[in-house]
Amino acid sequence: MKRITSNFLKKASYPNLETFSSSAVPHRGMEVYRESPFSRFCRAYKSIYKWCSMEKLIRDIVLYLDRNLSLSQDQREIAEYALYNMLITSGTALGVLVIGSLAGVLPEAVMALVTGAVFRWSTGGAHLHKPYRCMIISISIPLIMAYISRISRGLWGLMGAKLMGAYMAGSSQGAMLLGLVIILFVLSFVIIRLYAPAETENKPISPGQRARIRTWAYLTLLAWAAIMVIMSFFYTGGGMTLVIASCLGLTWQMLSVTPVGYSILSRVDGVFDALEMSFGRRRNR
Repeated sequence: MKRITSNFLKKASYPNLETFSSSAVPHRGMEVYRESPFSRFCRAYKSIYKWCSMEKLIRDIVLYLDRNLSLSQDQREIAEYALYNMLITSGTALGVLVIGSLAGVLPEAVMALVTGAVFRWSTGGAHLHKPYRCMIISISIPLIMAYISRISRGLWGLMGAKLMGAYMAGSSQGAMLLGLVIILFVLSFVIIRLYAPAETENKPISPGQRARIRTWAYLTLLAWAAIMVIMSFFYTGGGMTLVIASCLGLTWQMLSVTPVGYSILSRVDGVFDALEMSFGRRRNR
């Protein structure tokens, strides 16, 4: 049997056969079609996109409610917004719980997620253009921060031993955590004063609402600082990773309120757009 080349595969008409940059190699007397790594990545990305694309699901649910309840235009918009937030929140929480448990960083991941979510409610921030992108980033960030907090635990212990000696390492770790909390509190206070609550084109904020939401942001920051101060002194050792994870969660949320955060997420949107365009071109070949 003659070897079938990649060019022949591209020209041949095989139903439902995607030939991105493939090759065929002989195996036990027969030809085997083998996808390239990029082809497998594109196929996985397409599956994730279909699974996470919730616009059609939300529209179908709203249409079902409209047919049965005769919703007005305002009620349809409210229902669509509520469903969007419910699906994003539940999907993100489920993803963090499952992946965090499998990766062994569940407490830190949940701490970072909860901290970011609480401040997100009162400070707003940049959004990605599609729901599935928001879900992917919202799941990835707490997991990354959980790993960073685990890695930094050894560094903090080493720094504490160097500064105060082996017998006072626990106290010095608490003092360093307290210093981190104070610095982050001051920076967050300034960011809230300058930028919060940050609005988007889909969620404008009136001047009256801005003052009220900003007050809640200040109160939330004070409550967070009080909890972190207590944890800094009573949860040294293994518990210090929870404090670090919470600080990292607050840092990311404060960054998303600033122009720098908007620029970063805009570039992330560009990366997703490029992936979708590349996948579409290769699929249509």
